[in-house]
Amino acid sequence: MKVFLIRFIFLFLIRFFIYSLAILPFCYVMIFVETSITKLFLLLGSILLIPILIILHTGLLCYLCPKVPDGSYKPFSTYFIKWFLRDLIADTVISSRLLNNMTNRIDFLRVSFYGLLGVKNISTLVLASDVLILDANRFIFGKNIFIGYDTLISGHFVKNRKLVLEKGRFGDNVQIGACSRIAQGVKIGDNSIIGFGVKISVDCVIGNNVKIYNASELDAGVVIEDNAVIGKKCLLGKNAVIGENSYIGDYSTVGSRITLRKNSKIGELSVIKREI
Repeated sequence: MKVFLIRFIFLFLIRFFIYSLAILPFCYVMIFVETSITKLFLLLGSILLIPILIILHTGLLCYLCPKVPDGSYKPFSTYFIKWFLRDLIADTVISSRLLNNMTNRIDFLRVSFYGLLGVKNISTLVLASDVLILDANRFIFGKNIFIGYDTLISGHFVKNRKLVLEKGRFGDNVQIGACSRIAQGVKIGDNSIIGFGVKISVDCVIGNNVKIYNASELDAGVVIEDNAVIGKKCLLGKNAVIGENSYIGDYSTVGSRITLRKNSKIGELSVIKREI
């Protein structure tokens, strides 16, 4: 209850400050401009400018916040508080569907906002509507990446009552399907394709030229080596390893800590409980 109360108070103060800055042009026009026609046009312009200023001010405040290195942090430790403050500021844009979609879909705003957050290669990153990237500075994006509608990407998670921060990486020419979920520390190689509704848990490593088809799920620590193909609605258990050039058919399950050697071929509806 204490954490939620503190979060509410800080969130209110931060948004009050950002919104106040954003409406300054509107207030100036209302007070100092007297000509009716000019005032009307300036008022319309200042109203349209408000969401843009909110996005830019939010990005600038995030840029000014102290950087937090990767690691595991206890609640209310120094680094936790620094991350918490930056997260609350970024939430001004990310939690608003209008502001978030404006940021994702308008090139100038996307490059400016995510650039201030510390994201590289943002000019070649294509984000569909309703994409949410939490802790965007925790991800290294390659060139020519597409992320589909309603996908959630997170750079943090909680383990053993501690905040865990770790960098993830997306290689060049990666495609992420709509409604996917990608957790902290995930690394995806060049030219890989992730299908619709795929769930990738923490610290998974996906090689180059990998294809994962719709609605498959990867548990924590899964490794998929280069050129592997995972069919639709497959389940890969914790720390499973799928060897290079392997193929797993649709609706198959690979148990936890199972290793499939390279060039393995698994048919549809298979359940793998031992190494192959």
